[in-house]
Amino acid sequence: MYLNPTFSEPSETIVALHKEESEGPFFGQSHFLHMLRIERQRTERSKRPFLLALLDVSSLAAGQPYKKNLEKIKSALTSAIRETDIRGWYENDRVIGIIFTEMTSLDAPSIEGVFRKLNERLCEKLDK
Repeated sequence: MYLNPTFSEPSETIVALHKEESEGPFFGQSHFLHMLRIERQRTERSKRPFLLALLDVSSLAAGQPYKKNLEKIKSALTSAIRETDIRGWYENDRVIGIIFTEMTSLDAPSIEGVFRKLNERLCEKLDK
């Protein structure tokens, strides 16, 4: 039950938090972009880089099992990221964004390791 005296419907962010508490939040576009701006500011202050990964899922929309595959992708992302990383819509229903916060380095082997892990988890979930 939601108690929100200002709006009749719960906000997009609250719904995202409630639906996937066990897997961590998957934010809507406006909240995700806001978190991206905050992360950019934090990086400027701390000098600790972050990595933004974008996953274009727009081609899935043409297929029938779109929602099923999207849930598999979200689940795969959950198993491939840390609790401090942020995931959500970079562009609604088209591009998923993942912000890998506080990366120790952004050298080629580190980035390749992150993307290899993402790819492995996506392949595992989508092949089922």
